[in-house]
Amino acid sequence: PTKESYSFLEIYNSNLVPLLVKRTWNAENNSLLFSEISTSTRFRSIKVHEVINLISESEETQFSAVTFELSNNHYFLSFRGTTATFVGWKEDLNMSYLTIIPSQKSAADYLERIHDKFGGKYYLGGHSKGGTLAVFAAVFTKREINENIIKVFNHDGPGIHSSLRSRNRIQKIVPEASVVGIMLEEERDFSIIKSSAWSILQHDPYTWLINEDKFLRTPSTTRFSNYTQRTISSWVSAIDEETKRNSLASLYEITKS
Repeated sequence: PTKESYSFLEIYNSNLVPLLVKRTWNAENNSLLFSEISTSTRFRSIKVHEVINLISESEETQFSAVTFELSNNHYFLSFRGTTATFVGWKEDLNMSYLTIIPSQKSAADYLERIHDKFGGKYYLGGHSKGGTLAVFAAVFTKREINENIIKVFNHDGPGIHSSLRSRNRIQKIVPEASVVGIMLEEERDFSIIKSSAWSILQHDPYTWLINEDKFLRTPSTTRFSNYTQRTISSWVSAIDEETKRNSLASLYEITKS
């Protein structure tokens, strides 16, 4: 019979790991990481709850999330970033002119549903767009839920619309040559870490450098990253919303064709 939750170790022993990582960005490393997590004393008993995966081309939304039960009534809500789909990238582009995109609303709804079901205390996090969703959900949830959020982790995710900004318990990190994480980010309230990759390839978290249990820090982003941040911010602020909407819609249709 199907259970409501499974531990990492149970999933690992089910021999489903190759299927779970089959069409992910880096299947080989993801499989190795999952194996290490599932057999470690620290992580193997963590339970996986409420997996959700929504893709709608008509609504231009791609949303996926999962809840990890840690211990002592504490949970980590993890939001997935952009997948290799046209609709996923189109939704990212929509952030340049929409105050709220559909997956952000889905993230806030998901947090509320999980809190109503389990109660407890929460960490939220994600990589790329997933980090942006975690921030949005934390900022735009009910006050009583927000008070139960311990920390929010945004790993190289774009900023959110300037009218929505809040830095409450948010820890953001970007690699030194960040392109994605500094998009729509007018401020520089983030930590910068070293990467073994070059340019846009630094968005891959497998390239982020660590020493024992800490990221290797660096004081500033590269000149290329700084230039990209200034350029995108200038474009977003200089062009009216309708022009951005039409330009991106045309680009999207050309790319799909």
